[in-house]
Amino acid sequence: MRYFQVDWIHEDEDYPISIIAEIDGEGWEVRKIELFRDGHKGFAENIEDVGETMLGEKPWPGIEVIASDSQFNVKELVRSEFESEWLKRFENL
Repeated sequence: MRYFQVDWIHEDEDYPISIIAEIDGEGWEVRKIELFRDGHKGFAENIEDVGETMLGEKPWPGIEVIASDSQFNVKELVRSEFESEWLKRFENL
């Protein structure tokens, strides 16, 4: 598994400003947290979705592809960083 935080630079209140994701070896989302400008969160995994957040229908492109787009800032996380955020996923729903 790999873990990423992707900050999305935009002004639309309807879309997340940050996505924290656990990605498997083939690029599929396993768990995901979305953070919104107003402070609320959504999250998804195979067994549960909260808010409008859902796991992706396609695998992630290579992280280099995402990082090459100036509207995204990408940071790779270690597992413990992701797990810490996952434990806090119910805050500010």
